[in-house]
Amino acid sequence: MEVGSPIDKKKIISSPVSRIQGRIINNGSISAQVPRVHAIAYGATKHAITGLTKSTVLDGRKYNITATQLNVGTLITYIPWISTFIHRSDTSGNTKSEMTSPFYNSGLPQADGQVMIEPLMDVEDVANTVVYIASLPSTTTVLEVTVL
Repeated sequence: MEVGSPIDKKKIISSPVSRIQGRIINNGSISAQVPRVHAIAYGATKHAITGLTKSTVLDGRKYNITATQLNVGTLITYIPWISTFIHRSDTSGNTKSEMTSPFYNSGLPQADGQVMIEPLMDVEDVANTVVYIASLPSTTTVLEVTVL
């Protein structure tokens, strides 16, 4: 797995070491398919990743290198400045940790102007998807995966 710019991709594809085989997983976003309001720059960069991924697949084919764009929905992230944890005990006395965040708990702006709380997914689901994609042979191209 590799993260970087188009220039880095050109170096990888043309280097003798990479001519054996390989897979590049680009960090896309659901915003590449459905942009968010007030996120022009973010949406544009994620659309650019789509073009980068497709070009990498075409250019890398003769070197047995492929690429996948991984589009991820809204994640539960454990970033300290965004999230805090609340530890609660249930009726059986078991402690349960819950993430709370002003960002997630107050909702996200929607295209129609409403602010809605959206379903969140765990980052572990994304990690499992990356492991699966990375385990495939480089002769198998998975151009795009969206995880919601």
